[in-house]
Amino acid sequence: MCARLYVNIRHLSLETYVTLSTEIVLGTVRWQLASVLPSGLVVTDYGISIQECLKGSLNDEVVLRLYGGVVDQYQTVVDRAAHLGLNSELVLFLCPGTEPSKRGILGLADGAYQVVASPTGERVVSGLHAFGVPLPVFASDIGSIVRKERK
Repeated sequence: MCARLYVNIRHLSLETYVTLSTEIVLGTVRWQLASVLPSGLVVTDYGISIQECLKGSLNDEVVLRLYGGVVDQYQTVVDRAAHLGLNSELVLFLCPGTEPSKRGILGLADGAYQVVASPTGERVVSGLHAFGVPLPVFASDIGSIVRKERK
């Protein structure tokens, strides 16, 4: 059985993503586990080891639950979903999940930013609002918006 979910979302500004996110974290994908819901849809849980909270407060790990994945004969594909590879480093804009102990990603793939090494070895961020932006600059931009929110 294959289910395909199509989602139509608007691209929002970085300021809006920061404001709507409950937490923003820099973390690494450490594990993943797909399971089938009673409805037949597949969800995948991801364990994210948190290096830094850019907004909000979380412990050392957060569990994300995202629709999509494969289990035996069941497959769910979500258009525009974030693809999280094991050991990938990411900046994630989080929102409440389907369960109190789990989070989702705000804006699907738009809320997940890859952190990679540039040709010079510098850690840079790529995603909707950043392409090759040094991680400290992106984190500072987020911090500035969070500080404005608090005023």
